[in-house]
Amino acid sequence: PVSPPETRRGRGWLVPILAGLGLLAVAAFVWIRGPARAPSPLRVRLLSTFPGSHRAPTLSPDGTMVAFVDTAKGVPQIWLKSLREGDPVPVTSGEVPAGRPRFSPKGDSILFERRGAGLWSVPPIGGTPRRVVEAGSCASFFPDGDRIVFDKGTELWTARQDGSDARKV
Repeated sequence: PVSPPETRRGRGWLVPILAGLGLLAVAAFVWIRGPARAPSPLRVRLLSTFPGSHRAPTLSPDGTMVAFVDTAKGVPQIWLKSLREGDPVPVTSGEVPAGRPRFSPKGDSILFERRGAGLWSVPPIGGTPRRVVEAGSCASFFPDGDRIVFDKGTELWTARQDGSDARKV
């Protein structure tokens, strides 16, 4: 005679208990995490009442300064404004327009372009601008700050921050 297959009794409670433990874990997580916090209200404040047309802003990596292009004296130049206090100060000057400022990731220099005169660099605390690349525009830093990338006509180029080791991409 063939005996009937054995039924597994006693395991019917396993699924409800596991489901209950899962719900308890989710409830504990939500309770420990606390209620959802409302986002902080957005604070807006006036940075400058300086005359001219402010454009192309770039924020310093530490968030304490903003560099921008302004035409207050007729020719577009790079200006720097401390977000803590004070008026903007010119970083560049002259008759050749300057534009597209970019802070280095370390905040130790501002890279910018001069119309028809290449890419230049200047310390944000002031100093004499120096040419980095003779021909180029639309520059930006690599995240590590060691190299820059820029347009040269219709081509994309890269170079070290000091302009050496220039290569077409």
